[in-house]
Amino acid sequence: MKVYIYSSGSVDAQKLIFGYSDKGDLLHYFSDYFDTAVGLKIEKQSYEKIAKAINVSASDILFVSDNVNEIKAAQAAGYQVGVSKRPGNEELVGYDEASRSMPIDGKTVQVVTSFDQFFTNVSIDEKSTLAERREHRHMQERSSFYTPKYAEFLSRTGNFSIIESTLREGEQFANAFFDTETKIKIAKMLDEFGVEYIELTSPAASEQSRADCEAICKLGLKAKILTHTRCHMDDARIAVETGVHGLDVVIGTSSFLREFSHGKDMEYIAKQATEVINFIKSKGLEVRFSSEDSFRSDLVDLLNLYRHVDKLGVNRVGIADTVGCANPRQVYELVRTLRSVVKCDIECHFHNDTGCAIANAYA
Repeated sequence: MKVYIYSSGSVDAQKLIFGYSDKGDLLHYFSDYFDTAVGLKIEKQSYEKIAKAINVSASDILFVSDNVNEIKAAQAAGYQVGVSKRPGNEELVGYDEASRSMPIDGKTVQVVTSFDQFFTNVSIDEKSTLAERREHRHMQERSSFYTPKYAEFLSRTGNFSIIESTLREGEQFANAFFDTETKIKIAKMLDEFGVEYIELTSPAASEQSRADCEAICKLGLKAKILTHTRCHMDDARIAVETGVHGLDVVIGTSSFLREFSHGKDMEYIAKQATEVINFIKSKGLEVRFSSEDSFRSDLVDLLNLYRHVDKLGVNRVGIADTVGCANPRQVYELVRTLRSVVKCDIECHFHNDTGCAIANAYA
């Protein structure tokens, strides 16, 4: 979803306000800015110009304002509209508390005090997806007496997907072994539960891993099937032939892993990533690029690498707390910084060595 600002204040003033807010620099959350250079906010033509400028059909745009005359103009231009009920403003004429709505030019318009309220009327049935149920639960929690009145602006806890790695990570502890029948049973159960992605052991690990990967891909599950591989062309060539929906590629970036694991420098890593990512994309598959041991990696090296792979068109970049050393504040700061660097989705992988995995995931 893209967010735009249309204000009576100049574009330069808007950027100063959002660039130096009490939450920090928020400019990267907005796609563009408009002021009265496009016309007055109470004129229909102004909204028509904005729709044309952002190349979006008017009917696909939601305009929210506390000014009824602005709402009327946007509504006349074909926008979806909502009224913001703000403390200290004059009472809204015709506002119905029970339905949280009011009539404007013969149409019933929703009145909100929070953006969350635009989505609270979603019905949930037994066939709803996990994402739909999670979103509904999030909205219910947000209206609870015990939750904060105003949401943390940077929070995305109501909008995430699960990449379930039991069939990869679950095989990596002592004495663990899943035969083919058990793997298929686990995959079906996860799919029934509603996870969005199921991650499998690299098919390059063994012939059995490859055969199991192919078998699970043929089940026709609703969940997308991913496999976790090294950032290496040999692994990628094997993986793309198994029928998976995408590859999660990983390479160590900390000074420890570069010295004692693969022995490569950051220039080599970037070159290797380029070759592997371009190959996977040429096959029409999803690709996530992750650093290994992210929290012990040099921040500048890390961000430059993520920026590079983002420009190559990866679906996600991943950060991994490989040795379980990160705390929630470190996670918050790294993800917040990374969000300002890349446009793609961000994936996180945590270990529970210090008992912080759940807290880190929430952060």
